[in-house]
Amino acid sequence: MTFIPTPPPSEGEWDFYWCDVSWLRENFDHTYMDEHVRISHFRNHYELTRKNYMVKNLKRFRKQLEREAGKLEAAKCDFFPKTFELPSEYHLFVEEFRKNPGITWIMKP
Repeated sequence: MTFIPTPPPSEGEWDFYWCDVSWLRENFDHTYMDEHVRISHFRNHYELTRKNYMVKNLKRFRKQLEREAGKLEAAKCDFFPKTFELPSEYHLFVEEFRKNPGITWIMKP
């Protein structure tokens, strides 16, 4: 296995390339990679790996699906529980909490 600590050469074989995020941002869209090459990071990966962004995107997708395909289709996205980001959505959480007294809530830091 070849390890290359600097930008990869335009030609030649290499199996493993370690780069910093700034190089990836500058070159990712403009670099040709063979089919066997895999990248372990991709743009805006935090949109999936952070709980608050993941829920934001799931909610956005459900609303878009409801607009484009209807409520019946959007109901298929009800695989995640009602989620609130505190403190910004505190008032929505309190409203839901009062509607459903006695249910269990999971809080994550």
